[in-house]
Amino acid sequence: MLFCGSNVIGPILEKEDGIPGENISSPINTRNEKNLFNNIKKLKAGTDFIYILTYLNEIYYYNKQEQENWKKLEINYENKFYKYFKNIQIGEQHILIHSKEEKFTIFSVGKNSYGQLGLGDFEDRKKFTKIINPLNILQNNKIKIKAKLYNSIILNNLEIYICGRNDFGQIGQVDCKNYSSFIKITINNELNKFAMGLQHSLYFTKNNEIYSCGNNTFGQLGLNNSLHCKEFKLINLKLQKSNDKIINIKCAIYTSFIITNKSDIYVSGLFTGVKFQTVNSFTKITPNLNINDKIIKYFTKYFHHFFVTNNNDIYCIGINRNGQLGIGNCKTQNQFVKLNAFNSVINSIVCQDKFTIFYKITKSTKEIKLFKHKLFNQTLYFNSLSDIQFITK
Repeated sequence: MLFCGSNVIGPILEKEDGIPGENISSPINTRNEKNLFNNIKKLKAGTDFIYILTYLNEIYYYNKQEQENWKKLEINYENKFYKYFKNIQIGEQHILIHSKEEKFTIFSVGKNSYGQLGLGDFEDRKKFTKIINPLNILQNNKIKIKAKLYNSIILNNLEIYICGRNDFGQIGQVDCKNYSSFIKITINNELNKFAMGLQHSLYFTKNNEIYSCGNNTFGQLGLNNSLHCKEFKLINLKLQKSNDKIINIKCAIYTSFIITNKSDIYVSGLFTGVKFQTVNSFTKITPNLNINDKIIKYFTKYFHHFFVTNNNDIYCIGINRNGQLGIGNCKTQNQFVKLNAFNSVINSIVCQDKFTIFYKITKSTKEIKLFKHKLFNQTLYFNSLSDIQFITK
């Protein structure tokens, strides 16, 4: 495992490796071998907790407040125990979990000041509570759950259901009031991708159209102005090449990204990169890649950003005050920089406000190892083929 940045979750480093709270901008690697649990399918992190979903459909979690070893999650709801799960999503301070045992059952827990738990009220929950769905959303077998900063989303191929924060109309509701129950969002054509920042949203359809709404202070809606928009509006985007196709969209706090099949990145909003700080229409930036490199994954959430290429190279850009980019210093990067800190393949990244986690998803049960994890001053257990690496801010 590799560590860099500042101690924000708990007792990150032992005394011989550094002082808790200091900035460590280059990765630190520590390992020990032993057995425990299998493959990591998904890793999610909040402000002071980390959850891991394995390929055995089990969830393990660490919570700063408890300062104890990793625990296996079991939900006891109305005298029934749930031990196996299909998906987990984490917002700023709330969690969504999709049951594997009951495919139409979703639980939520955490802060609920904007109604982001989808429980019909604005009261916080300290225990996982089942979402009661009056719209029969969960009868579609292909649903996906997502948790954004202050919103929860349920998706299928044709529909978006959302609850939570709506002060700028970011969920497409002109009344600008927060919603504590899931409501259906009308979309044009079949849904491809959905993305959400702090107070703005984008969705991308199968016919290559992108719509946006919400806060537009920094031009993050890509509508060539700075006017807020309470309803989803079509973005007039002209790609520079006729055979270019959009393959992904992403949102950071005040920024929107479009990634094409030619590895071009179009940016709108507040962005620390290249020669501009804010733009109100999508502007093309082309990273300096090798001739055969292509961007296959893009990761962002706050003010630092990463992408992974088909050759397993990782590039980063953005705010780096505490070394969260892992490049060996604490200087903000205005151009994409290639990371050289890894000696193994990384294919997934979690960006949090106070740290970034790099890890590998590999479905295999051939080998299991234990790593001595100094991040929490205790021994943790991971599949060696996942080779988890932490970069903390």
